[in-house]
Amino acid sequence: MPEVGFGVISSPTRLKIYQTLLRNPMSTNQLAQSLGLSHSSLRFHLRDLESSGLVTRRTETTKGRGRPKIIWTVDKGVHIDGFPVRRYEQLSEILLRTLIHLAGDEEVGTTLLHVGRELGAEALREISQSKSVSSWTPESFCEHFIIGSMERGGIVIDIERCSESEVVFSNYNCPFQELTVRYKDEICDNLDKGYYQGIAEAMGGGARFERTACLADGDDMCSYVLTWGRGGSVRPERLAASS
Repeated sequence: MPEVGFGVISSPTRLKIYQTLLRNPMSTNQLAQSLGLSHSSLRFHLRDLESSGLVTRRTETTKGRGRPKIIWTVDKGVHIDGFPVRRYEQLSEILLRTLIHLAGDEEVGTTLLHVGRELGAEALREISQSKSVSSWTPESFCEHFIIGSMERGGIVIDIERCSESEVVFSNYNCPFQELTVRYKDEICDNLDKGYYQGIAEAMGGGARFERTACLADGDDMCSYVLTWGRGGSVRPERLAASS
């Protein structure tokens, strides 16, 4: 689905035009009368909305000698980023609560651990392919995974150690932070744990993750230790989704 930035409707006038057309298509005259706008002002805002792809026009012939009418309509196939406000966090909680209700805490935890492992292995494999990582070393993990993926994704993170056999890092925020307040076992102790297990398993060579601090436990950060296996590097052919 095509997407446009929220700035397109940041103008109160354009927002009113968009909301009006969202209810019903209208002609230029109908819009001007409905919103109390001059034709010159209306055309200015419609031009911006049309150029963004949010609204489209069609010509409708009239009876007699009158000029054809221009009918404006919203293209509902175009998505506005952040409008209306998406409630994905609420939806996530609804789905998680439903899963627990249907399957029970233990079964949901086991499933999330497995899903986390799959996601971790997939994430590492995708980075390996997109960045042409010839072998995973502590240095390449810090560069491509921690900085290139986590930090650029908005995670505030510090790398405390990056040696030949060990990477120690901490993140000070979490994309699931609100959910972990109620669902620490499911999110932190299963999904997150499985995610890093999947990364370690995909690396092979005896790589192993350990979480030493957790925001959901009241710590100031989530801290992790990645211990490298033999030789301090793993070739990408070892990368495979965990079973």
